[in-house]
Amino acid sequence: MRPATVRLIFNALSSLASVYVGLVLYIFTCMEIEEHHDLLDQLEHRGEDFYRRFRQSAAALKQRRADTADGSDGDGEPEGPKCPLPPPDENRAVHISNEPTPYLLRTGRAKYLPAPKPADESCLRWKSTNGCWEHYQSSAMLCRFDDMALDVTKFHVSRGGERPEDVRGRNEEEELFQVDYCGVYLPYKPVFWTQWYQSKLMDAAAGVGGVPDRSQGQCDVYLPGLTLLYERIEYANLYHTMTDWFNVHWSLEKLKYGGGGGGQQLRMIWLDGHAAGSLDDAWADIFHANVTYVSQYKGIVCMERAVWLPKNSPIYDVPKDSVEYGYEGGGYGAGGFSSENDKCGVMDRFVERVLTAYDIPLDRTMDPALDLVIDRQPYFAHPRVDMEKAAKDTRTLPDLRDIFPNSRVIRLHEMSFRQQVELISRAHTLKGVHGAGLTHLLWLPRGAEVTEWQP
Repeated sequence: MRPATVRLIFNALSSLASVYVGLVLYIFTCMEIEEHHDLLDQLEHRGEDFYRRFRQSAAALKQRRADTADGSDGDGEPEGPKCPLPPPDENRAVHISNEPTPYLLRTGRAKYLPAPKPADESCLRWKSTNGCWEHYQSSAMLCRFDDMALDVTKFHVSRGGERPEDVRGRNEEEELFQVDYCGVYLPYKPVFWTQWYQSKLMDAAAGVGGVPDRSQGQCDVYLPGLTLLYERIEYANLYHTMTDWFNVHWSLEKLKYGGGGGGQQLRMIWLDGHAAGSLDDAWADIFHANVTYVSQYKGIVCMERAVWLPKNSPIYDVPKDSVEYGYEGGGYGAGGFSSENDKCGVMDRFVERVLTAYDIPLDRTMDPALDLVIDRQPYFAHPRVDMEKAAKDTRTLPDLRDIFPNSRVIRLHEMSFRQQVELISRAHTLKGVHGAGLTHLLWLPRGAEVTEWQP
């Protein structure tokens, strides 16, 4: 992306941000601000956070262009000074370390073993660009490298996995990684703009200068098979985590990963340092993956195949005839696809993956007497929760058991994710206040009903 294009995007987003702020201010001048100050604070925080991330990414891209030796803008062209490879070490080549004990460990074979079904690339709608794949609707970027290495000594992030109570009040910035230049070794360096974690990896990459070779004793740890890299944000929120899970599923379909044949376990490295969360185990359950924090590794970590998962979250299931010309396997839709069988089914397969992980039959039977009501209550989900403020949330409704005496009132935070899915997948009705908990409607059997309240 050329600097002029970056400036154009920056100006456009700045204009949109101004309209957004003006609209918010207009709405709240027409309301009793005293009753909605929490929502206003939240909107202001999200706006400032987006603007900060955009400025950081734009500045990083500008710096990468300034560092480019020849000013090229081609796919995977080298940029910036190359970093020296670690010196060969015969002793280290023989006694290469094993990876640390995963934070979340799964053994045996995965339960969900797709064919893989999505052979129709036009349905997934990825386009090769800058050495990665870009998604048509969301601009999500998926990158795969057949060799990659991290110098973990150059990563700066909290340890991760602690009890939230033990790190109460920890700033979120401490849980989001920073990495020094030469902290990432790539076989080629992709160039694209993003506000997400991939920009930090690109900034730290050493360009096309080679990747440490384990046979030369340049690696402290070697990870065979497929390794997924990701930084989570809003990790304790069900909706945001669900979109993350969908992105993993969606990426595995693009990569045609069929469940880890040959005895190789799917591996995931969290680049963040978030405290433990109630949804952590589900990552390992759904994808039958071993999950490790980047802070658990030491020295130079070499990977046989590494993937940067996309962060943008295109939750979609659209007819094939909407596929745009020029995308892999695509072209203009022919024949006017419109029937149910002509849809991509990506979301259907995601639901199938989750249900299969928890041994829930796909043809599950609805319990006509199971009427569920979600009782939203504050709990200490992460280190920054203000319990006093959370208790004043207008989405917390009192006396639900009195209001719905014939329904089963449930508090999701008191249940494991498995228990939540097992119960909701049999429900006849699901009721709740607008919020992340209603994302569970994905597991409802056909014909079930959903009621959403707006406070």
